[in-house]
Amino acid sequence: MEAVCKGRYLKISQKKMIKFINVVRGRRLSLVLTYLDTLPSKGAKLLAKILRSAYANLVYKGSRASIKDVYVKDIKVNQSFSIKRVMPRARGSADIIRRRFSSIYVTVSDEVNKEV
Repeated sequence: MEAVCKGRYLKISQKKMIKFINVVRGRRLSLVLTYLDTLPSKGAKLLAKILRSAYANLVYKGSRASIKDVYVKDIKVNQSFSIKRVMPRARGSADIIRRRFSSIYVTVSDEVNKEV
């Protein structure tokens, strides 16, 4: 059985999330959550929250699998919108600062992952 969870409009850039996404893909959910909980970064905390929500969706659908038996089947991160701000610079010019947002899509499964 599979469950999906979406994290949208997260205030972190896509580039900062990719390093966590590559570690998580295809691994057992219990190991991934213990790893992400030890990291001090904002991206790790956001990703752990989304993975816990995906597991809750799996339990809600009727699966009786323990968190130790669940795998991250598919995970991807996409760039969402960016807010543009202006920072004044020398001689009356200005720089544009882009505050980037991202979206994460997670699929977890309680069947054994054959791809990894």
